[in-house]
Amino acid sequence: MKNLLFELSKRSRKGQNQAEFAAAFTVLVVIVMIPLINLAAIPIRAGLASALVKDTVKELSLSERFSDAVKSVKDDKLSRRLAAIGGVELTSVALALRISKVSDDAQEILVEKPGAVPANWLPDGANSPTNVQLILTVEANISPLLLGANLPGKIPGLTVPFAAKLPANAGWENLGRDPQTGEFYLNE
Repeated sequence: MKNLLFELSKRSRKGQNQAEFAAAFTVLVVIVMIPLINLAAIPIRAGLASALVKDTVKELSLSERFSDAVKSVKDDKLSRRLAAIGGVELTSVALALRISKVSDDAQEILVEKPGAVPANWLPDGANSPTNVQLILTVEANISPLLLGANLPGKIPGLTVPFAAKLPANAGWENLGRDPQTGEFYLNE
């Protein structure tokens, strides 16, 4: 009888490690896994956004006129395409033409408005031959997959979105003249 009472009063140790595992697993998920997931998600989203910006600038470089490219950037198509990635919000966009001399890359100008290319930088100007590049600069906020809103402080990529600048360029394709106006397409 004494042996039986001793056996009944003795606690079983079978479930003891489950409570310890639950606490350790919670710490593992909250402190290690969530930041690692965010560290993986932000570069993936940034890479997808960068590829989209490069695709957009290549598409814009095929425009007939520089004014058409500027008009295309001002519509919300790029913003919608970036939002479709998920977690990428467009904050600003800038489009410009960089014209440089083929013989001397140090001599160059940056034109941000249609019709503002000086005559000596046009394809038949004094600085000809020139290399014309269309430059698209996009600034966007890239959100982490899981925001740690309860964490103290503002940590980009963990508690607040990460601000990214995504530049891309492509060669301007149309160096011809408009037969009706006589102006070069890159200056219209």
